Amino acid sequence: MRPLFTYVTETWTTTKNNERRPSIFERKILHRIYGPIHKGGQSHKRYDRELGELYNEPNIVNVIKSSRLRWAGHVVRMDDKELPKMILWTNPGGQQRCDQLKSRWIDRVEEDARKLVCKNKWVDAQDGGRWRHSLEEVKVHPGL
Repeated sequence: MRPLFTYVTETWTTTKNNERRPSIFERKILHRIYGPIHKGGQSHKRYDRELGELYNEPNIVNVIKSSRLRWAGHVVRMDDKELPKMILWTNPGGQQRCDQLKSRWIDRVEEDARKLVCKNKWVDAQDGGRWRHSLEEVKVHPGL
């Protein structure tokens, strides 16, 4: 379930509101998988903390952010003539409605990398091993 879901979401430009949605979806699935607790002829729904202890996997939002950063690092290591790299660093221009906030995919990637305290994020991304190590930290980082 998780690989399919994270594959789709790594290209999303997330906001705080739609960052909650994957967590809610995952908790609903986990509630169905693990079911209620039965004690003394009564049952009650498991608490989220109990589900976390049973499932013992990183937060799905952090996994999504890690996937997004992994893809960004891959694009940074590409040759300058590759289409994904040209698209990533190109500003398409045009006008935006006044009531819309500017929310680009690369802005979210840079925000996630900044929270991870990557001072030279794009330099670090050139070294695949160092970048992968940083991505593992993202998955378990509680405040990201």
